[in-house]
Amino acid sequence: MADIDLLNTAYKYFPKGIDNSTQVELFMNSAEIKMLFNLCIKEQKRKEAGDYTNFIQNIRQIDLSKHFFDATHFHLNDRAHNLQLAELINNKLYSVCLNVSIIVPFYITYVLEIDISYPGDNYRFPKISKPVRNLEAEKKYQPIMDAMAALTESFFSVTPFPEEKLHTIIPDISLETIRPGKFTFFNAFFLDDYYIMM
Repeated sequence: MADIDLLNTAYKYFPKGIDNSTQVELFMNSAEIKMLFNLCIKEQKRKEAGDYTNFIQNIRQIDLSKHFFDATHFHLNDRAHNLQLAELINNKLYSVCLNVSIIVPFYITYVLEIDISYPGDNYRFPKISKPVRNLEAEKKYQPIMDAMAALTESFFSVTPFPEEKLHTIIPDISLETIRPGKFTFFNAFFLDDYYIMM
């Protein structure tokens, strides 16, 4: 897909030139955002009807030594399936993530890392860092990512999203906490931000 086609697809689901933080009513009543909401509702119903159950179970089976999380939140207007296989190593949680877009025929795989620490001896709740993508860990988890990719391509008619375009800015779109000038193709077609289920 050419950049202009990706951009035009994003504009079908997100109103152009409307700042969600200052023009909430205009944003929420736009035809574009209603189209996104309807698509997410439709996908949530398909998921509840079991349309994706076999696919999800096959992803879970890739590595039974890892914790599996279905972090898909269509009811919160996520634009992608979000499946994760995670493991805790010392004080770091690594999550191998698969996002399959419901807007464009693409998917992405990546590894997130968070640090978990306990600030004091009597501190009951851990301090958890913001998830960050770990390119070095992706080398270690490449076999899992490859298995996720193969299953995804056999179930959906999708290909990997071009890595070099993932964080391309779309300057005239905003969404919830994503201000104009910060919104990317990742945000348009996949998620608001990286996150790990725990």
